[in-house]
Order: sequence, then structure tokens, then C-alpha cells
Amino acid sequence: MERQILMLLEEIKDQVNQNTKMLNILLKKSATVTEGQHNLPEGTTLPLSSEKEVDDLEILLQDSAVEKSVVSCLYTIGGSTVEETVRRLLKYIISNALALRFNWAGKGEKRAFKNLKLNSVISKCVRKNERTAGATDAEIEGIIKNFLKYAADRDGGRKRRKQANAAEEEPVV
Repeated sequence: MERQILMLLEEIKDQVNQNTKMLNILLKKSATVTEGQHNLPEGTTLPLSSEKEVDDLEILLQDSAVEKSVVSCLYTIGGSTVEETVRRLLKYIISNALALRFNWAGKGEKRAFKNLKLNSVISKCVRKNERTAGATDAEIEGIIKNFLKYAADRDGGRKRRKQANAAEEEPVV
């Protein structure tokens, strides 16, 4: 009986040590993201909330040193899959209200996301992440397209649309 208790205690001790190591790694990554804020160009705050802010950042990203700095800041946001990484980056970089003004190709009244340097920054961030380094352009592009396509459904958009449709369909008595 005592031997079993000692074995269980030893297992628990090993698990606690492993959890401590993982927690320290996560805390270091978290600190890196916070410290990485200093790598953003002066005057840039994320998420971007206007097309002017996008245009201003696009001008700054023409400088390869600035682009490299932004990539090194943003890649720490990370994710365990390509989809998770791209979506986390997009949520961090652009507000949902701004995402509504973009689509991939710029059709209709919307602006094209595919032509932005931000698109390139996202791809570089995804590929800098060890877990998603093998991501293809097509895979990243598809996730960005879906993110932009379904922006109207986020932040209660789907619910508002559903309520508006229900109100229109109610029979008048």
C-alpha cells in the first residue's frame, strides 16, 4: 500500500514539473507578445479600425525593415493550426467593422485584401510559426477569404439579421 502511494506521489510530482515547464513557456510567449508591441511602427495601434489606418500602415510596410519588425511582433500570436493562426492574426490586426469593408478580390464596393502588404505579413507570420511553417499560399488565402466573407456574422451580425428577417416575415393581424 505504501509503495503504491509513493508511486502515485512520484507520478504527481512528474506531472507538476511538466505543467510548470509548460506554464513557463506560455508565460514567456505571453510576455513576448506584450514586449512585441514596441516593434509596431510609431502611431500604429491594433486592431486597425479604419481604411486610413490600413493605408498608413501599408505605406510603412513598404520599408522592408518595418515589415520585418511587424512580422517579428505579430508571429508570436501563434496558433496550433494554420486556420487558428491566420484567424488569430486577422482578429488581432483588423477590427470586425473594418473586415466588413474588404473582400479578397475587391469586388463590388469593397477593397481587395489580396493586394495589401498585410496579406504578405500574415503569410510570413504563419510560416514563421513552427507548427504552421508548411502552410501553402492557397490554404492561407482560403482562410482569409472565409474570415472576410463571414465578418458580417460576427459580433451579433447573424442574430440581428435573423431577427430582422423574422420581423419581416411576421404575419400582420
